[in-house]
Amino acid sequence: MKKFFNKFQGVILEDDGAYMSTEAKDFYREMKGALRKGLKKYGITLISFRIGHYDCSGMCEKDGKFVYISHSINRGFPVNLNAWDPMCGFLYRTSPDAESCSSGHGPNNFTNWLDLPNAINKLMERREVA
Repeated sequence: MKKFFNKFQGVILEDDGAYMSTEAKDFYREMKGALRKGLKKYGITLISFRIGHYDCSGMCEKDGKFVYISHSINRGFPVNLNAWDPMCGFLYRTSPDAESCSSGHGPNNFTNWLDLPNAINKLMERREVA
């Protein structure tokens, strides 16, 4: 998690307009690997990770509980992995199952990159998680 942070924090990723830049694709590929390792420490599995057009989304699972995650690159601006707001932060929320992107039993939550695995784990430990 920290290695990914150090590599990309403050970097302005190339924007190829209608096509996603190789640099942005690499950003999300590396993010997937780092996140998988960060979640593993909590016994959480990253069961899906979709790279879109300057965004990504995924699903995490632990003990039959699911959390959906999402992130978008704020194109033209430095990557801010410290952000925990809706503009640049990482969205995470409960999900009723492995396929649904809709909320399970709670609101959208936002956190920064380094706290993402811990925040997901805390959400999964709550009783109200689907």
